[in-house]
Amino acid sequence: MKHVHTLAALFALLSIILPIIGMTFAKLNKQQLISRARKTFTFVRIQNLFLIISLITGVLQWGRFEFNWWIITVFILFLAIAATLGITMKSLRVLISQAESNQPYQPSISKFITMSTVATVVAFAMLALKLMY
Repeated sequence: MKHVHTLAALFALLSIILPIIGMTFAKLNKQQLISRARKTFTFVRIQNLFLIISLITGVLQWGRFEFNWWIITVFILFLAIAATLGITMKSLRVLISQAESNQPYQPSISKFITMSTVATVVAFAMLALKLMY
């Protein structure tokens, strides 16, 4: 169980590549952008799945179901990561639809980069908390 939790948490930390991917969006032509955005959307969806697996295995690994500062902090950070990844997915969906309908999509790229950076920072905060405890 511990290895499953560790692998799922490490996959959730792969959000570090999302802002880098977002920075390359502006350099792509429209077809490449749509293709890369769809692949990135799938990656973030899988990342959300592993985030949920990480939460479930972490709670099962903890073994005690009492509420203390650790559980509350981890749950708040989990919600923050999930929320920012959800907003990131929405910005990707909007980006794809704007590119397909020939609308300006630069604001969606900026939002994607911002929210994926926030998700990365929160994920590293979760890692730092785990390493401290």
